[in-house]
Amino acid sequence: MGRKSRRKYNQDPEDVAKADKKEITSLCSQILEIAGRPSPMTPAKQWEEYLQIHSLVEKIRKKQHDVSFDNHNREEHVEEFMAWAHSQDIICDSVSIHQIDEQGLGLKAVKEIKEHDPFLTVPRKAMLTEDRVLDSPLGPLIRKDRVLQGMAHVALALFLLMERQSEHSNWKPYINILPSSYQVPLYFTPDELQQLQGSPTYTDALKQHKNIARQFAYFYKLFQMHVDAVKLPLKECFTYDGYRWAVSTVMSRQNQIPSEDGSHLVTVLIPLWDMCNHTNGVITTSFNLQRDSCDGLALHDVAVGEQVCIFYGLRSNSHLLLYSGFVYPESECDSVNIQLGISKNDRLYAMKSQLLAMMGSAESSINLAVEGGDNPVSPELIAFLRVFSMDEEELVIRMFDKNKTESLGRLIRPNCLISKANELRVWSFLETRLSLLLRQYKTTIEEDIEQLSKTDLSSNSKLCIQLRLLEKRILHNAIAYIKIRRKDTEELADDAVCYQEELESEDMDKVVEVPDASPAQVARLEYKTNPIDTQSDGSSSSNRNSSLSLQSDTSEDSISKPVNQITTEPSDSMGSAVTNGDNESYNSEIKVNGTVDSLNNALNGINLNGDSSHPVDGDTEGNHAATVSNGHSELNSIADNN
Repeated sequence: MGRKSRRKYNQDPEDVAKADKKEITSLCSQILEIAGRPSPMTPAKQWEEYLQIHSLVEKIRKKQHDVSFDNHNREEHVEEFMAWAHSQDIICDSVSIHQIDEQGLGLKAVKEIKEHDPFLTVPRKAMLTEDRVLDSPLGPLIRKDRVLQGMAHVALALFLLMERQSEHSNWKPYINILPSSYQVPLYFTPDELQQLQGSPTYTDALKQHKNIARQFAYFYKLFQMHVDAVKLPLKECFTYDGYRWAVSTVMSRQNQIPSEDGSHLVTVLIPLWDMCNHTNGVITTSFNLQRDSCDGLALHDVAVGEQVCIFYGLRSNSHLLLYSGFVYPESECDSVNIQLGISKNDRLYAMKSQLLAMMGSAESSINLAVEGGDNPVSPELIAFLRVFSMDEEELVIRMFDKNKTESLGRLIRPNCLISKANELRVWSFLETRLSLLLRQYKTTIEEDIEQLSKTDLSSNSKLCIQLRLLEKRILHNAIAYIKIRRKDTEELADDAVCYQEELESEDMDKVVEVPDASPAQVARLEYKTNPIDTQSDGSSSSNRNSSLSLQSDTSEDSISKPVNQITTEPSDSMGSAVTNGDNESYNSEIKVNGTVDSLNNALNGINLNGDSSHPVDGDTEGNHAATVSNGHSELNSIADNN
């Protein structure tokens, strides 16, 4: 008998590709099975789930081995991009692109710019818009797939990925200057994510990873099986790394402007303007409806060689890290979210839930913000806790009071009391809750400061440590404030109804400011920091980054808008609404805006939305400017069906 040959023959590349696709499809099915389950309740179980999904994702990445993002140098493409920008009629003679320390690329002034002077104008034709997606090869698939139909942000991400793969794309110079990776948690290693333990951001980061993995798995199988995906360029080169890059680009850069016919809002990417870095301030960017362009105005006087920054909006550092990939320690609007809920085991659950519903909240579980600064406990948080702490008699009085607007309005006024006993319960509960939150962190403030001094930290780990340090300082500050307020409450008479009668009288005399309802030709635009992942825990949010409107059911209309909704009241075609994103419930309702404080909100329709409306700005070129707020838009993704 002859000796058997030990020679190994290479498999046919096509057979290898088929085998890999089959294995990747199987891995995607496993991801869909795990990620389709309801989210675990405890951080420990959430971490176990994350590790399961992460392991499957890494196997997919190893099989796909996408090297297209390696060795990408953005600076090499600056000249090409600027030439393209001029060809697209982008007006940018006052600025140029530079490397800004650890911030990456940014804009610097090449000539002196005065406060409120325009430094950048980007016409619609230069923007990457969702309108173009429907006219692309993705259009037929989007029209037939029920998931994509409700996910404009994801559709734009897929379109961006498709354009990246095309050498003939009109936006190739723009795409080449985009980052090849981001410092959002989607790019963190498990060890880096562990640095967030104890922070409320920890759970959000794990959910983000879960939801994007689930979306990738769904679309991978869709591209392999759907008849309308057969000829798509994405079919043969749709990778996890590519999808992660595309969604990170969109969720950190997107905005919304009116469609060309003004009938609806469209999600867009705005080249060059999206390279402006963030600073404290106010919104100074507008979308001019007459010129059909985005106009950037200087926040302050800018000297030659100075960086030109814009204000991204009222965003906590947690939100900035999750959806933009940075932390801003100097933030003047930082906050920490706490989840609050009324237990269904509470004997008064039905009455408390009904009272909250009368104030506009359909949920008995919400997220509210503890803020930095001198007044860390917002009126919105106080109002919820006052309802939470009511006894049966106090509930009955508010629910059946003939003057509901006034009765419910007192809930949100910081200087009013339901009763002394109720107020003491509020402060005691909140102090205990915040103290428990602090105990969740694995390190102290001092230990965080020491760790930040180390030179061997990865940039992602440094961001995580900075965030948890800032969160702890906010919580410590809030607890100190609560102790003072509780002491003040203890010193009140047993029948007291307010802290200071004179402050109560002043607040009652305030006049609500209502904006001019003349046609809005310029709408204020914030930098977009919207997530593409989805909360799937069923809770509502009310903070600077998301929206929950609790308002009196007896008011005629709300004079304060939920975040992410345009607040113009058009009287003709030039009054088209402009906004930077949907809110978490995808509510596209347009409301009348007012420049009001929380106390006036209480008198004219209680709004427990933690993100106060930006005031209407002064005239710009004779046109009334309306405020636009953006952020935290949660897509109605496949993760919603848990």
